Amino acid sequence: MNSEENKLIAYFLDRMGEASTWQGLGFFLALVGVKWMGGMDWGAAAAAGGLVSGLIKTLLPDSVK
Repeated sequence: MNSEENKLIAYFLDRMGEASTWQGLGFFLALVGVKWMGGMDWGAAAAAGGLVSGLIKTLLPDSVK
């Protein structure tokens, strides 16, 4: 691997140690999942995504490291 690839991998690994990254991923997955698999409209899907995001933010510390 070259140094640019190492920097990119280090950056992504650093982001995975932050609760906000998991919060964003949880929101996105909940939004997409309930929209297409649950048949909800976008408003209800966003509410479900917000619920998941809030739970993740509440349960995880600011730094997961």
